[in-house]
Amino acid sequence: MTDTDPVFRQAFEEWRRARPAWVALVKAIREERPREEIDLLAAPAGVDRQELLDLISQHLGGKAHLEDASRIDNARKRAKEARDRLERAEKRRDEPGLSLNQQQEIMAEVDCARIVAEANEQSISGLEVSRQFVDHAKAVGVL
Repeated sequence: MTDTDPVFRQAFEEWRRARPAWVALVKAIREERPREEIDLLAAPAGVDRQELLDLISQHLGGKAHLEDASRIDNARKRAKEARDRLERAEKRRDEPGLSLNQQQEIMAEVDCARIVAEANEQSISGLEVSRQFVDHAKAVGVL
């Protein structure tokens, strides 16, 4: 489709995705039916070869990222715990009357907590990408 009007494009996509032929196609992709069967369902659904490959790719990508996407809530919890630990360690570092040995221990704890917090934040970034793959595949209907 070459029309670039976004309102028309959105209305067309909504209409197309409500059609029984589209529903049958995405169901076949979700169920990973034989490729020949999927190919036969593409034309009645108004899907060209490239779009069909994109849909299959979105299904496989979403499926591959499902496990990672499901871990994001736990990763957020761990990141919050690491940030809290870092905050507590930084407060202890500023307490008056600490011996040199205590200061060194607290600085080591601050450094460790900072590394763990940063690692958790990076992990969340990767898991967010996985969640986006899964959300997109679900929105299209292939997952």
